[in-house]
Amino acid sequence: MAQIFISHVEKEKLLASAIERFLRTELGYEQTSVFLSSNIFSMAPGEQFEQRIQKEIAGCKVFLMMCSNTSFRSHWIHVEAGAAWVAGKPIVPVCYGGKTKGSLPRPYSSFHALNLDDAYDLVIAVANALKLPHPPPGPPRMTGSLGSPWPMESYKELYDSMSDLEGSQSHTRRAKKPR
Repeated sequence: MAQIFISHVEKEKLLASAIERFLRTELGYEQTSVFLSSNIFSMAPGEQFEQRIQKEIAGCKVFLMMCSNTSFRSHWIHVEAGAAWVAGKPIVPVCYGGKTKGSLPRPYSSFHALNLDDAYDLVIAVANALKLPHPPPGPPRMTGSLGSPWPMESYKELYDSMSDLEGSQSHTRRAKKPR
């Protein structure tokens, strides 16, 4: 079983994959394992989807709930969050795409949420849950005088994925408006 379960919708699987790579880069590939249902290598052919989801939630150490306007329209994200809550897993709502930690409805507002645009908070939340040492602060929190031991490329890839997702969603919204 993976240590980190990332609950996301299919439309946002590229961002979820970028978050997986980001966390594994920042926290170390050897120390972190991630379950993404959209990763074709996460499940064996013929494996029952719902049973695998249940096993992964039961075995994870931290549950990341991807919270956007798009994801909140999916029932699966809420079912998985409920399963994680019942299992007593730490739930971290990760907000982007029209959702912010200050705008989450109950019961999600009762969890310590974070905004994805401050990715260092995500690293710290996951490091805490996995009982890993905190890596040094990344570029968004560093002053010029401190230098940068943090791998800048992982931040860039994550923020680029966020921008791509938001750009495609706004394009889709514009395209659907009647004239």
